Amino acid sequence: MTAISVRDEKSANLVKNVTGIKPQVVLDPTWLWNFNDDENIIKPNEENYILVYGQDFTTDFIKNLRKYADEYKIKIIALDCNDDHYDWCDKMISQSDLSPFQWIGYFKYASKIATSTFHGITFSLIFNKKFAFCKTDFIMAKVDKFLKELKLYELFNKDQNDVFTMLNHDFNYPYINEVINNKKVESLEFLRKACSN
Repeated sequence: MTAISVRDEKSANLVKNVTGIKPQVVLDPTWLWNFNDDENIIKPNEENYILVYGQDFTTDFIKNLRKYADEYKIKIIALDCNDDHYDWCDKMISQSDLSPFQWIGYFKYASKIATSTFHGITFSLIFNKKFAFCKTDFIMAKVDKFLKELKLYELFNKDQNDVFTMLNHDFNYPYINEVINNKKVESLEFLRKACSN
């Protein structure tokens, strides 16, 4: 191999342990496409909803999310992640019922998002959404450095069940977008160079 890239520091350290060389950390490929300007994305019929995407939500996270939705009079729509059946959501949508453009549309047009996944965080950030993250050690290992760089680590690392604080947080998207855009430029430069060798 002439080049290796990974999307997180944990993977970089694993590759270094095997090869002796630390690989370049680049953004996940999801970041390399401009979803905000993609006219193929389909707007769902539903409006004013919290989108749920993920698994392993804690009992307290679910209880607080349901309380938040009831208090703010907003429905909860879940995109099943792995044949999920969440009776605490107002609506469940099977992945098999959606095209990729419909699936992304639910993220793009959500009022807010609740997730426990890497790509749930990614699409929340891409579309500049307020979101709640029910963290797991597995996903935190992939995103902890990234969240620190975006100044979001403390928000999601205090109380993983404090849905109200997370969903009402004032996300500094001008700063977040600047950091991500700089990373996008670096990632594309590395990938272009690696692919041209």
